[in-house]
Amino acid sequence: MKINTNTVAEIAYTIMLDGPNGTLIEYADEDNPRKIIPGRDELISGFEEGLMGKMPGPFSFPIKTNKAFGQRDESLKTEVPKHAFLEAGKIREDLLFEGNKINMLDNNGLKRSGYILEIKDNTVVMDFNHPLSGKDLFVSGSILSVREITKADTNISKECGCDPDGDCENTANNESRDDNCEVCGNPPEKMGQGHGQCQCGS
Repeated sequence: MKINTNTVAEIAYTIMLDGPNGTLIEYADEDNPRKIIPGRDELISGFEEGLMGKMPGPFSFPIKTNKAFGQRDESLKTEVPKHAFLEAGKIREDLLFEGNKINMLDNNGLKRSGYILEIKDNTVVMDFNHPLSGKDLFVSGSILSVREITKADTNISKECGCDPDGDCENTANNESRDDNCEVCGNPPEKMGQGHGQCQCGS
């Protein structure tokens, strides 16, 4: 059976930066494969397109930037007033350190994930580009099984409380946070190395 939008597939894979000999950024092994249902916006477009129509067996393909996380947009690097991190009248100083990823709400109420680049006296310099924007990827692995989708598959909830973007890290502006979120997909000893963008615990 071939992978399509009416199937569920289990895959083991690695994702590398800049070609097959690049830096490993994500994986799921055969002991803890990833279950995918195409057409549900769970994968970056290039990954899903590369898997469509394939049958069980090995695979490999490149993913260009425009089919991965897009080009960098320098306008998404901005200074955020520190009062944006207020909670119960106090600034969440525990969130404010360089490199921290924080989910915030923009002026339209949409969630934006950003990384802290610099902390100033009254503002925080943040980058709301995805950290892999501007990067080409290379995926290889094996399709372990493909079967028809069932009603039970469509009712599966997100693992460990992760939202549709796969995030379960620190949040601001009173968004929810799941402190019990340990790992997405892979066992605790592989915390931070699991599949999905979540990589809970990292």
